[in-house]
Amino acid sequence: MYFENLNQLEDSAAFEEENIDQEYMILVGQESKDEVKNLISYLNQQEIDFFGGVYPKLIAKGDVHFKGLIIKELEPVYSEMILPFLMKEVPDLDSNKDYTGIIVGDGFSNKNNDLVNTVEQKLDANINLIGGGSAYYENNLGIHNLKQDSVVFNNNGFFEDAFHLCIIEENSQTDVKFGWQIVDGPFEVTKTKENVVCEIDYENPFDLYQYGLEDLANIHITEDDFLVYASIYSLGIVENGEVIDVRVPLETTPEGYLKFVNSITEGDQFYLVKADKSAFIDELNDLNPALKNKDQETLVFSCLSRDLFWEDDFKEEIKTIDSKALYRAEGAVTVGEFSTNNFNDELRIHEGASVITRLTT
Repeated sequence: MYFENLNQLEDSAAFEEENIDQEYMILVGQESKDEVKNLISYLNQQEIDFFGGVYPKLIAKGDVHFKGLIIKELEPVYSEMILPFLMKEVPDLDSNKDYTGIIVGDGFSNKNNDLVNTVEQKLDANINLIGGGSAYYENNLGIHNLKQDSVVFNNNGFFEDAFHLCIIEENSQTDVKFGWQIVDGPFEVTKTKENVVCEIDYENPFDLYQYGLEDLANIHITEDDFLVYASIYSLGIVENGEVIDVRVPLETTPEGYLKFVNSITEGDQFYLVKADKSAFIDELNDLNPALKNKDQETLVFSCLSRDLFWEDDFKEEIKTIDSKALYRAEGAVTVGEFSTNNFNDELRIHEGASVITRLTT
């Protein structure tokens, strides 16, 4: 349920039903972050358990919103903040039942690989994991930037370099959509440091990227407009001629290195891929039929790169999801999209994706 501000939430009946097993997931639009401190105080006074994240934009009512809050009522069997290599044990789960785990994460942390490994070591395979990471997004007179910020919170306040994982006893179906088109490649990553690529094909990665776009599309990029063009031209992981995942360069360093959400390994091969509106819509039109149900809610975590690429038309993607899922989607514009759907139950942080989930209680 979407609320425009904290006052509207407090005036609603959203928290009136008393259930000691309840916990609330709260997604907050970035321009409402100043309200979160009062929100935490208000909910703690009501002795209400909650967790959440602050995102560049929210998805609700067929559109995107810089402000507001989305509230989801959950009944968790496990709900904890996770730090690198520090995670409370998950209780024994019934192998005959289905579970869904929702992750709210710090998308711009260089500890994401450690956080993924921490979660993987503690969980069994009968949990469908979904979610989204975040970072602070700035658009200052057309200069687009991302930076790490305290975006994950619960009753105890804000956290950095952290995931909050909430596991509920609910079956769910997930579809991960891309729609990027192969332009050039492959290229080999020849030097990295965690989620920063220092060399591609033994060349400076920003220089190679800059020269490549000038040659292919007659586009001259600078550090100021880098994020805008990175939302159009990114690096793709290709298998059997199909793009199965994307790595979006979100930032350049003074040395000309490229920073990503995910850690990248030396020797990895990537292709230059291009965003394409028609291909994005075609992918969404081919939505998994299991997600189509007019009586069950749809959660969406969609990459900020897609929103930047679509500009004011991003609502066309949201409307397509709504029409195919037969239920208005709610969720967030993210920096890193979490899913176990496409990789044999392994938790992956996608980039450039829309992760669409139907909860099937």
